[in-house]
Amino acid sequence: MKTIRISFLIFLLTFISCSKDDDNEQGVIDPNVDITGEWNLTDYKIDDGKMTMTFDEGSISGQFSAYGKDYDYAVAFSKDPDIVTSAGSFTLVFTSSFLGVSDTQEILVDTSDLEDEVLNGPWAIEGNNFITEEEGIEVTYQLMELTENKIRFRIDLTQADVLVPVEELEDLGALDIDLSGKLNVTLER
Repeated sequence: MKTIRISFLIFLLTFISCSKDDDNEQGVIDPNVDITGEWNLTDYKIDDGKMTMTFDEGSISGQFSAYGKDYDYAVAFSKDPDIVTSAGSFTLVFTSSFLGVSDTQEILVDTSDLEDEVLNGPWAIEGNNFITEEEGIEVTYQLMELTENKIRFRIDLTQADVLVPVEELEDLGALDIDLSGKLNVTLER
């Protein structure tokens, strides 16, 4: 079971997200905002996380949530070309409950330790969508707020298949993996 939790944590480390009580509320989206420059990660949260892994022998289901703290993580947007880069670290507080066993762990997320860089590549804003290309696949986040000093976006984890290191879970014998939940990100200048 610990191996499953550790593999799942590796999956979570590929995400940046955030939260406040207003995660589900649509804020101001100003299409004229110039987001170029450096932004700081100020909040991170995954809510209502559920995962089911199916094996030949049956399936395992559980719940999870996560939030960040101790942020020292910056995201920079450039224009012409439109490239986003990120670097730094923060602590991920991850709580899971699988097979009736609850566990909370604190993990240092440090981009210098990640094989695949997170939020590094082309970016675009189209309407209420923030679009990045991660590992050669387009990922679309819903913009929740866009102002001169704040960017807030989220993604439904059921739409985030590209972000799951499936090969690691396949090594455990998982034949199918279903995820759900909301991943939220807040960046501020």
